[in-house]
Amino acid sequence: MQGFKYGFFEMFGWGFEFFAKNFSIFFKELFLPITMQVIGLLLSVIPVVYLTKSLNLSGEALVPYVVPIIILLIFGLILYTVGFWKYLLQFCYLTLASRDYFSEKYVDILEYKKDISKRNADYAKMLLWATLYGVLILFIGIFIATVFLSLKTSGGRLLAILCYVAAIVSLIIYSLKIFPTVPIFALEENIAPKEVIKRSFEISKNSLLLIFATQFLLGIVALIFNILFPIVTIPVKFLCGNSELMLTIYYVIVTFAQFFLLPLYSSVGYLLYCRLVSK
Repeated sequence: MQGFKYGFFEMFGWGFEFFAKNFSIFFKELFLPITMQVIGLLLSVIPVVYLTKSLNLSGEALVPYVVPIIILLIFGLILYTVGFWKYLLQFCYLTLASRDYFSEKYVDILEYKKDISKRNADYAKMLLWATLYGVLILFIGIFIATVFLSLKTSGGRLLAILCYVAAIVSLIIYSLKIFPTVPIFALEENIAPKEVIKRSFEISKNSLLLIFATQFLLGIVALIFNILFPIVTIPVKFLCGNSELMLTIYYVIVTFAQFFLLPLYSSVGYLLYCRLVSK
């Protein structure tokens, strides 16, 4: 199946089919990395919430708990980071799964893990470079804006505002241009991390509106999920009562539940990649 044969909304239709028909496989794969992130975040937050909100401790009363809090914070951050990395790897697995499902109607996660495991280091480098370029764009904009603000004139403030706006717009455009990076990395082997970003810029040329529309519609799907899921779990929220501790746990779980939509995002991303490279 070639992605460019299908219209914009058809991509989402196929994405939902891919998501629904293989949900049990995806749930098993995503459960561990998402759970690790949830537990890691809770270990980092819950001790402080429990001590300050439930026990109402403050100031010197918190001193005896500083070391345990720091230990739990470090352990929680490590657990969260490992879980997040495993979650990022799922992007690659699910991109390959999309390719095979749309062409052969089969999914073999174990096979994809063996393939990507040989390129884990390059994947990490690609993500790092993509992040650094984004941070650099934002830093340059803020730096120039700060220089103009230091002039302490009305003209300087206006230029500073324009710099902030330019930095945000540039960052948005950059995020659109690197949207196809994961499919490129997963599907086009023997390509260096920096070349992945360059390749992404090439195939996204003159297609920013299509990429923006795709991201926008995916955002709407996530928004609908974020509205419906808390409604379904309202009874659980009532069971939490007014406990700050239980409500914190509840909101963390609700927030991370949307991560299970990753197969949909990956399949739509794959089909979008097919459309881009076919031009």
